[in-house]
Amino acid sequence: MGSYRIIPVPTGRNDGRCYVLVCTETNKAAVIDVDVNVEQLSNVLMAEGASLEFILLTHCHFDHVSGSDALRERTGARTAIHSLDLPGLSDPMLNMSGPFRQPPITGRHVDAELAEGSVLSVGNLIVRVLHTPGHTP
Repeated sequence: MGSYRIIPVPTGRNDGRCYVLVCTETNKAAVIDVDVNVEQLSNVLMAEGASLEFILLTHCHFDHVSGSDALRERTGARTAIHSLDLPGLSDPMLNMSGPFRQPPITGRHVDAELAEGSVLSVGNLIVRVLHTPGHTP
């Protein structure tokens, strides 16, 4: 499977966190959920000497996706989310940005749709999707 490190990165909003997953054998990385602080995430990746391959979004709520496009543009990483959460990326009521964030989120770029059992490689790591509906579809 490969060795790895997980780095929690506080987002400053609602005690939220995003996570940087780094394959320590290859220095390839994935970021799990991206709030607005792309600069802070970029600094963590640079400090780790990591190259970002994937932006993995656990669900469509604004406090998990709001910085994904900016990080994608900065790094060239591919963005992925479960297919059932795709509609929420363009609907401010579903992604909760309508009532809580201005301007509301009305779209995010996605390179890959995920489903239960989807498998991604991050360096030598194998990441398998476990669909856990409830908070969103």
